[in-house]
Amino acid sequence: MTTTLITYAETVEALGNVVKGKEKFIYDATDGCVYSKKGAPSCGVGHVLAALTPDLYAAAVTMEQAEGLSFPMSHLNDGKYMIDYWDKGTMFTSRAENLLESFQTGQDEGQTWGDSLVEAINDSMYLYEDGTEIEVADEGDLL
Repeated sequence: MTTTLITYAETVEALGNVVKGKEKFIYDATDGCVYSKKGAPSCGVGHVLAALTPDLYAAAVTMEQAEGLSFPMSHLNDGKYMIDYWDKGTMFTSRAENLLESFQTGQDEGQTWGDSLVEAINDSMYLYEDGTEIEVADEGDLL
């Protein structure tokens, strides 16, 4: 089976489209974050999943319904959590996953979607697609 990788650029564009016009929106995570409510995407990550990879979104919704639980973005790329629900045909790069995890954390902590997006971009700015850090010279080294 060929695995399709969703890149950081694709993910940040999709997340930006979700947030656009809803920058001040605060997601109600009182009962936990869920990817879908009443058959429609719920949290910001749910919207991104539905837009970029309907197969993974459907698997996440099926797992939430079957298991009665909410789970972090990192579990979507981890076969031990999704093995019964998804064939792993689509995965996010590590950098894209980091972006979504950071956004989800901010959202679930009560930040606006706009603030969560900015923080997520800042958190993932210095990462390669595989998740390793880009080495940046310290300011003092440049003087």
